[in-house]
Amino acid sequence: MLHPVLMNIDTFICTLREAAQLVDDVNRGNFGLVADVWHLWHEVDIAARLEHLGERIFLAQLSDWPHGGPRTTDDRVIPGEGKLDLPGLVAAIRRAGYTGPWELEILSDKELPDSLWRAGFAETIQRSQSAFARLWQSSESRAP
Repeated sequence: MLHPVLMNIDTFICTLREAAQLVDDVNRGNFGLVADVWHLWHEVDIAARLEHLGERIFLAQLSDWPHGGPRTTDDRVIPGEGKLDLPGLVAAIRRAGYTGPWELEILSDKELPDSLWRAGFAETIQRSQSAFARLWQSSESRAP
């Protein structure tokens, strides 16, 4: 599912309920959800709802929502540098029983003055890795 901010750009499912229903309707072991917190965070009771998805989550994807909101469709910030409760969301995904890969989504509009791409690839990767380590540790107390 994608965040509704992209609603007029693509045709897609834009609620977690719709996405989970589609997975249930397809009912195949090789079809599941990407729990992308950038697209999910705004939904009501999202942490509690994520916990019930269990084996339907195939990938967890992390980035952060910029303070003040995204300026373009490609405006993400490094985890911990935005406004999301990432420790709570990560813990909820872990409580769902998800043990698969975690992807750091480094997506940024290179036209923005503070674009992640302007910092240089190595620096952006290092900051992202450090942020993920801090995030994982801070989610420990909320996870199983």
